[in-house]
Amino acid sequence: MARPVWKRAARTAACVLLACLVTLGGLMAVSPAVRAAVLGWFHQVQEDLVTFINPKRTVAEDPPGGWRLSEIPEGFVLTDVSPKESSGYWRYYEPGTGAWLWFAVYTPEAGEVATNVDGASDAGENHTTVTVQGYQADLFQSEGTILLTWQNEAGYLFMLRATDFGDTETLLSMAEGVVPYEGPGVAWEMGWVPEGYEPMYRDEGAGAVQQVWVRDGTTLTWQYVTDPICPFETPEGEPEEIDLRGVTGWYWTAEEEPEESEGPTITVNGKEIQAEGSSVTVGGVTVELSDEKQQRLAEHNVAEQDVTLGVRPDHLMLCADGIKGTVDVSEMMGSSVHLHVAAEGKDVIVIVPTNGAAAHFPMGSEVNMIFGGNVAHVFDKETGKNLEW
Repeated sequence: MARPVWKRAARTAACVLLACLVTLGGLMAVSPAVRAAVLGWFHQVQEDLVTFINPKRTVAEDPPGGWRLSEIPEGFVLTDVSPKESSGYWRYYEPGTGAWLWFAVYTPEAGEVATNVDGASDAGENHTTVTVQGYQADLFQSEGTILLTWQNEAGYLFMLRATDFGDTETLLSMAEGVVPYEGPGVAWEMGWVPEGYEPMYRDEGAGAVQQVWVRDGTTLTWQYVTDPICPFETPEGEPEEIDLRGVTGWYWTAEEEPEESEGPTITVNGKEIQAEGSSVTVGGVTVELSDEKQQRLAEHNVAEQDVTLGVRPDHLMLCADGIKGTVDVSEMMGSSVHLHVAAEGKDVIVIVPTNGAAAHFPMGSEVNMIFGGNVAHVFDKETGKNLEW
């Protein structure tokens, strides 16, 4: 007996629908662009640089600072936290091995995020797909770096990056432990700061806060985390135990002042540099203070003396030939890249605007830096007072 026409039509429609689903699934498996059209984010690879793009840029329901790791291997310490509205990140360090772990989450409106798979000539060669929390995830690996990314149905992009840390299984376990933070908010606040310190920025979310004040080029940072999974990074040496209104605290004294050297010197990021007159030589590069700064110093009868030179991270510029340094960490922060550069024996932070372009600063690469005499600030070495004012 022949089937009714409507049954044959329904069966044909079901087959067509199934074929469309199978085709779409196949396209998603091989085409990042199709995955982006359905899910939101896709990635592009250029040498060791991986760029994640979300053309939709839709507004997320909840701020990304509400997500945290729930576990981390023993021995790691928290070095930096920035639970921002557009992108939140947590950075951890293991002093014994030199390993770094970096967890970040981005909302769809971030639009574009880039990072490096250090040590890879082509990050796509060692790219595989795995499953994290039921979502398809991208795993990139090189000899020194593991990069794991995934996105959920709300359009959040999660990124877990490790350097000098070869345990992929532990990294996957940590990714499975990423959860929305539902604990109490920040219970402590900085109720007083020394006179003259002005607020610079404050980031808060997921039971954590990082707030920074600045005075005459000196920064004061307050960090607080509710229910931390590991301790904060602390200075070297034995601390003094103190009482803070019934709460036990630990205080590290400042390093001893270096012995006086012959002739005038300045200190750049804690390193003394010999200076002559109104110019200073750092890493073989001579920088002269601007006429306006020299005039103000003369008006205040500032004599030859040991001073501290301060330059803001966003006033340092990359150039073809300048103060040489080596990139330790490169962090994409929306419209800029934050570079942690080892230069002159110290850690220097450089903020590099990207202007919408992908930035490529692999770990270990050499960079050259320079700054103008108009953005350099000189401070009294003992009091910290700006000598221009």
